[in-house]
Amino acid sequence: MPWPGYDQVLSGSLSNSFAERSPTSCCKASASPFVVPTPPGKRLVRGYTPSPRYSGRVGSHGNGRTPDDLFDGHPDALTLYREVSDAVATIGEADVQVTKSQIAFRRRRGFAYVWRPGQYVKSDVPAVLSIALSHEVCSHRIKSVAHPSANVWMHHIELYTATQIDDEVRGWLAEAYEDAV
Repeated sequence: MPWPGYDQVLSGSLSNSFAERSPTSCCKASASPFVVPTPPGKRLVRGYTPSPRYSGRVGSHGNGRTPDDLFDGHPDALTLYREVSDAVATIGEADVQVTKSQIAFRRRRGFAYVWRPGQYVKSDVPAVLSIALSHEVCSHRIKSVAHPSANVWMHHIELYTATQIDDEVRGWLAEAYEDAV
């Protein structure tokens, strides 16, 4: 399971063709179809912890699977990953873990993930940035929000161009970075 809420996309209970959200449609008072509620007594992520084959500091290279391997044949996605990596590097030091499905930026726990939705569903989106925050953020830029545990809201942002990694997204990344200690 590459991200919280992914099983809802496959089952059809969450659309995989995300429509643009208005800023008022994502807060708690809304019954937005893009806010994935946690089922009673059940977590959306059931102990899934990917085993990294590559682990290193942002900007370094190690043995095993690399970001270039994950995004092989998808240069737009690789460019977007590199932009996110640069943004994280300006915030502070983080581990980078590459799995078959995603790249995780971690401190004590993961706070940001870059993955390619075309691996799982039919999509023309080059990459998705998923940011784990301690609260829900309301923004039209966020395509879906999952609430996998009591203190984590996973925000999914579809990335098409590097310019989308602007001050607002960098602010969310910095907040997630601080929460991940």
